[in-house]
Amino acid sequence: MPLRWLVAAFVLLATLASRAIAADFKIAVNLPYEDPNFGSAVMGLKNMLKLFEPDLAAIDPVTNHSVSLIYNPTSLSAAQCTSAALSTTINDGVVGIVGDYYSSMTIPQAYTSKYFKTWMCSGSATSVALSSDVNFPYFFRTIGNDYQQGASIATFVKHMGWTRINIIAATDFYGQSLSTGLARQADILGINVTSSVTYTPYSTNFDMQLAAMKDTGTMINFIAGTSLDGLYVLRAAKAAGMIGPDWVWMSADSFSAYYSMGSLKPSDITNANGLLYVSPKEVNVNPIATAFKARWDSAYPGLPVPPYGYLFRDCVFAMAQGVIKARLRTIRTIRSRTAHLARSKGASVVQSRNYDLLLNDLVREFEGASGRFQVDKYGDRVADFVISNLYEGKVVDSYVVWANLTVERAADIKFYNGKSTVPSDRYTQAVLIAQWTTASGIALGATAIALLAIIIATTAYIFVIHRNKPFVASLSKQFLLLITFGCVLVLLSSIASMGIPTAGSCMASLWLFGIGVNLVIAIGVAKTYRTWTTFESRSTIKISGLNDRILYAMVTLIMLGQILILVIWSAAEPPIPITVAAKTYIYTQCNSPTPSFQNAIVSVSIAYNAIFLVIFLYFSFATRNVPSVFNEHKSILYSGQNIMLSSIVVTPFATFDFTSSTLSAFIVKHSIIFSAVTFVFVALVGRLALEVNGNKDASKLLSSSSLASQSGKSGSSAAKPMSPSGHSVVWSAKGTYPVMQVAGLLSQWRTMRVQLYPMEGILVMMPDDGTLALGVVLDVAIGRFHTAPNGYEHVIEVIAEGKSWMVQFSDVEEHKRWAGVLGAISNASASSPTRANASGYTSKAALLKNDSTALKRVPSTN
Repeated sequence: MPLRWLVAAFVLLATLASRAIAADFKIAVNLPYEDPNFGSAVMGLKNMLKLFEPDLAAIDPVTNHSVSLIYNPTSLSAAQCTSAALSTTINDGVVGIVGDYYSSMTIPQAYTSKYFKTWMCSGSATSVALSSDVNFPYFFRTIGNDYQQGASIATFVKHMGWTRINIIAATDFYGQSLSTGLARQADILGINVTSSVTYTPYSTNFDMQLAAMKDTGTMINFIAGTSLDGLYVLRAAKAAGMIGPDWVWMSADSFSAYYSMGSLKPSDITNANGLLYVSPKEVNVNPIATAFKARWDSAYPGLPVPPYGYLFRDCVFAMAQGVIKARLRTIRTIRSRTAHLARSKGASVVQSRNYDLLLNDLVREFEGASGRFQVDKYGDRVADFVISNLYEGKVVDSYVVWANLTVERAADIKFYNGKSTVPSDRYTQAVLIAQWTTASGIALGATAIALLAIIIATTAYIFVIHRNKPFVASLSKQFLLLITFGCVLVLLSSIASMGIPTAGSCMASLWLFGIGVNLVIAIGVAKTYRTWTTFESRSTIKISGLNDRILYAMVTLIMLGQILILVIWSAAEPPIPITVAAKTYIYTQCNSPTPSFQNAIVSVSIAYNAIFLVIFLYFSFATRNVPSVFNEHKSILYSGQNIMLSSIVVTPFATFDFTSSTLSAFIVKHSIIFSAVTFVFVALVGRLALEVNGNKDASKLLSSSSLASQSGKSGSSAAKPMSPSGHSVVWSAKGTYPVMQVAGLLSQWRTMRVQLYPMEGILVMMPDDGTLALGVVLDVAIGRFHTAPNGYEHVIEVIAEGKSWMVQFSDVEEHKRWAGVLGAISNASASSPTRANASGYTSKAALLKNDSTALKRVPSTN
């Protein structure tokens, strides 16, 4: 045999011998299984991979090459993760790294793997930052990236009928890629991202972010962050009132480890009730998954397969298989010839990573425990996703979102309240309108109608049923009816404002209220002014023209001013229904289109009525002590004060915008209006019904100054009691009345006790305090009197001895009786020039002294 053939045979045998030497390829498993922040979930991953180690020997039964796993604990620190990758690569000589858990922990190691040409695979890191064949040419993963997760979330949101979502995202790679993926697909599907706020990873204070989210009115919220961050987000959300039956919280795959976190409290479990999270679809029924699940149950009975367990198992399998059976760059199809990398390049070349391979030279399509596995050119798996539901410590896969973005229901979702009814994606807007079908509208409307019925019935009882009674006939019926009419108009304005406002109801409410309030104030001004001019004026000039006709003209003029304001308002910018919609409420108000105009016209109207209300209060206060039937003048004063106080309170509720408290403001405003109307009507009109009902002879109740019936009719004696001197006297007419002597600027009204001796024609007037010096004795038989002096009501003017006195009586009936007696005296005096002093009193001083004693027993009407 030629020498050259011997040499060739020797070289061949040497080569075959060298290739037959078994090589051990080391793969590092870098996971935070010792970090307490991750609880038992990551330790479960380590245990699962240990169970898988015996299967690695079956990957390539032809050669003696093997794969072994080296476990290295990592943490949340990026620096520590980088150190772990360097250590395993340089010191342990690994050809690949499986890990890490979070994207923020994986990216630093992926940069290291690029430098050392170390293959790297993760079953849980999803950041799209890793989807780069330039920055990370040796990285791939068995899980879909965040863009895929975001697209799956958006697709599911659309499927549930929700069109709005809030996003709270961490500022790290994971949070930003998740939120970006969701926002991109949401825009495609027409879903409105109403807020997108960020936070620093591992924060615990989220007050500002949650306040912004809550302010949008959107009830669907997505946490783009880790489950550890989500734990604190949910705690803060609970404190902010953002966890409950109306709220929906969602997150991504990191929440698959939520229940296994060591820092979890019972309240945290409750907070997560109803939470939905998207994660890769791992649960499969293929033989590989079934066999591996049986092995897990045998080793760890009662414990579920940890989240990402199948994904990390397939990560190790893909890398081990790729190292041993990687395709050469020249191989074009999966089914074409494959080469043993160690055999083609040499084990030492592989172990030293001294090769130039692409990702598709390492990773090939296969059927794994997590399902069919294939990656794109960026190393991202084309994945299906599942929407899982957390409730009371249990996880249920409820929907599947397939890679083609179709949605399939797997089980019912339990939301926070344990029900499957899908919540709305926004606040249920509370309608802040007192409608006739709502409790507030029914209550206010029924109250207004009841008050109307009581006012109308009371008025009819007084002025219709008892119209012929002297007591009723003596009342200022026209003024009292106008006051009643004003109260009715105000109540009708409240009724018109009930329900959803329309252009017609806005105008009706405005005019009814404006006219009603102004009418009551105008009547009050007129009545109190007449009383003031009668009882408090000291002018010697006769008050002329203050009869009812003039007072009606005064009321009309006051109301014409208010009508003019309303006409300008209605013609320029009439109030129209304006709807205000916010996240939690909606209401409609009657406002002019231009706020500045409305503010101006409202201010003018308020000022106009305030002027006359102040005048009303001044006159009513000045005449509060004037004697009157049933203290009428004090009732008028109290009514004026009530109107003033009610106006002060109602004005803010009627003019300011109370936003979310609009309905409460409406209820308060109309409740005050109802109370004011009730008070005014009862004080000025309604209380008279009690007097009519309680007294058959109302004329006796008008005041203690009523004349005796017999003397009121004829002026003759009903009985002849003996005087202290033995002479008989005629039973006299007597009472306490306001009296004014017309005496220039010093004229003023005084309360005096008045007694008339009809047979003698003597009128005695004594001050209420019994001061004899101020007493007056008039011989009315030779004097004269006027029963209707110009400008005075229920007044008789007595003129005697060159002087004039005004006596004010309580009502028309009493005024008539006194006028009748005085008329009888005047007629008797005219027919009998000489009159006997039948009383036996020979001097005015004696009369005053006697009357001072007798009249003390006469009670005052004040």
